[in-house]
Amino acid sequence: MGEEAKVVELPESPEKRRRKLLIIIAACIVVLSLAAVLILSFSPVLAAKKIEVTGTKLVNAGKLAESLEPLKGTPLPRISESKVQELMGNQPAIDQIVVKAQMPDTLVVEVIEAVPVAILVEGDKQYLVADTGKKAANLGQERQDEAAQSQSQ
Repeated sequence: MGEEAKVVELPESPEKRRRKLLIIIAACIVVLSLAAVLILSFSPVLAAKKIEVTGTKLVNAGKLAESLEPLKGTPLPRISESKVQELMGNQPAIDQIVVKAQMPDTLVVEVIEAVPVAILVEGDKQYLVADTGKKAANLGQERQDEAAQSQSQ
């Protein structure tokens, strides 16, 4: 072979080109998904600005909402039921809670209370007793009057 010989590159196979394109597209999807998750999890765009507590009769909803004030400003995807339960404290009248996010800025805490089945009288104090046997709530004078009226009906 002389010096006039040339090396000619063969074109890339269509299968190889397709595979490269699929790898690039998959990498872009992964990067964009990761960016979206990070933005939604740590940005104040979806931060809780309003907190609503629903489903309460035995427990004061205002006090529960007040105890959840530290969650304001926290992005909604980062608020867990365990964190809400921790902030609400040990409330014997509460059976369970359901935490829901209403976009864009509202946290709704639905309280499922224990079912009162009896009234326990200890001295001059009266308590509502739940079906689990725990004292669910202390009956103040106002609640004692309501309980007496409902029993007489």
